[in-house]
Amino acid sequence: VAEQAFEILVDRYESLRTIVLNHLGEPKLRFGPRPKFRATQAAATESLHAEARQTVARLVDTTWQIDVGPLIRGELLLANENQAVLIVAVHHLVCDGWSARVLLTEFINAYAALASGRQPQLPPLTINAHAAARLLAAEGYDAEAVRRVARRLDGMKRLVLPACGAQAA
Repeated sequence: VAEQAFEILVDRYESLRTIVLNHLGEPKLRFGPRPKFRATQAAATESLHAEARQTVARLVDTTWQIDVGPLIRGELLLANENQAVLIVAVHHLVCDGWSARVLLTEFINAYAALASGRQPQLPPLTINAHAAARLLAAEGYDAEAVRRVARRLDGMKRLVLPACGAQAA
């Protein structure tokens, strides 16, 4: 069921299937490979949090290749029928903080509907990522400003932030 809920979001949001290519120094959005979602059984309920920390480390430490993709990674660690940990790593190019809350809410809603034998009823979308990019381009999108920021960030030390929350993995 978790895999189906994830697939619904991947189908729904083009940005989750998007990669960014460098074409003559200009960023170009293209569809990349479909992200994979794994549901795995934890070794034991007692080790769930340790396994979750290891999974987070693996997902986060894997280098993002924005020109290859996918730019979202997800796993569900199942301890038993009442306990699981959802772990999602997503590149900021395709999902910001506000969007992450939307994705989580829609994942939960899709999962609950599917688990109850119903089709998920998600709100209609008003615009997709590629249409938004075309609108930005039409409004005079400044590719040189993006290149200046990219040059400033190039070679900077990787920032590692701790997980937060009551039961952070």
